[in-house]
Amino acid sequence: MLSRLFQRRLLSTLMRTSSNTKIDTKLCEAYKSLFVIATPSNVNALLLEVFEINIRYPELQVVFATVDSVLSKRNYSSQIWSDKLLEVGNVKPLDTSDELELMDDGVSAVRLKNNWELTTSTLSLKIGQNVAQIPVANTLFQTKFMSTMFYLNPWESDSQPDSHSHSHSHSHSHSHSHSHSHSHSHSPPNPHKWAGHRLNSLEVTLPISETSPEIGYSDCLRPITEELTVTKAVKNLIQNLDGKPAAHFLEKNENIKSTESKVYVSIEGSIPNYSKPKFQVLAGGGWGVKGGMLAISPEIGDVKVGSTIRFHIYDPEANPRIGELEGVFYERTLPQTTYNETEPAGPDLEGVFGLGSEHGFVLNGISHTSPREICRVCAK
Repeated sequence: MLSRLFQRRLLSTLMRTSSNTKIDTKLCEAYKSLFVIATPSNVNALLLEVFEINIRYPELQVVFATVDSVLSKRNYSSQIWSDKLLEVGNVKPLDTSDELELMDDGVSAVRLKNNWELTTSTLSLKIGQNVAQIPVANTLFQTKFMSTMFYLNPWESDSQPDSHSHSHSHSHSHSHSHSHSHSHSHSPPNPHKWAGHRLNSLEVTLPISETSPEIGYSDCLRPITEELTVTKAVKNLIQNLDGKPAAHFLEKNENIKSTESKVYVSIEGSIPNYSKPKFQVLAGGGWGVKGGMLAISPEIGDVKVGSTIRFHIYDPEANPRIGELEGVFYERTLPQTTYNETEPAGPDLEGVFGLGSEHGFVLNGISHTSPREICRVCAK
């Protein structure tokens, strides 16, 4: 109901977001591909659903990835059904040398070469000319692998999970990466040799007919200075504002309660399709010749003298305003500080597809890292 225009732009495509982990199998015969976004809290239930669908409907293409949240919820999942196959690219396999080992007493022990909190896996989503990259969630304690992302191509034996994947045991249901052996050496190379394997990176292109979908943007930042004019700058280094050292406007700002507070800067007209994009202030202040400078996130490009800027900080009392609830939503999710196993179920949302990460996301080369920052991509 909310997304008829957007779904028409996406050709014969259905988008759905729900707290229900059951997948409507009636849709398997009506569409050619299914794109599932899960969260760590529901990844196991949705994996079992996907594996059962793969057995019953092997002609259906399936793409699966796990993110931290969907529309700020830890128990939601999103689906895109399309009557066309999804284009996949930039495929790189996951290094599975770091696995979760089980002790004799059944207690899980983590033996990792890398920090548990950080994953290097990235999902890219292309809608028209807009490309977003979002980190894949850490699912080590759910699936025993740092991240859970894969795709299954229709009617390709090497893209089907092996029979052990469909066991109701979780330890087996996630072993789909050990697919049937690939073609023999005399066979031509398989362009989808990583189908059915856990992936470190994957780009998915949605079959949208609109080349320049509309971008909606909202954040929870509030200004802490008046508008200031850049009077001296070199590349992404702002040296002077209104003829004074740039760091002066932050060092004594009473709105900054802690040296760990992240500060962002907006600059008029720097990026097309954004009203006022915000960029993080990375460093500045201190002693020495460079003490008065402020280094801004490199995505800001070359700051021009005469530009008008303003500084902002996160306001936990603010709420993002994104407008109509339709389209594809990217979100910088707040870190999870408590574990809520019984998060209440919410309403089903048609025409909505959500992806959220605690580490933010990148859209068209611009990093979005401020808390609860949201971008919506929707056909005009």
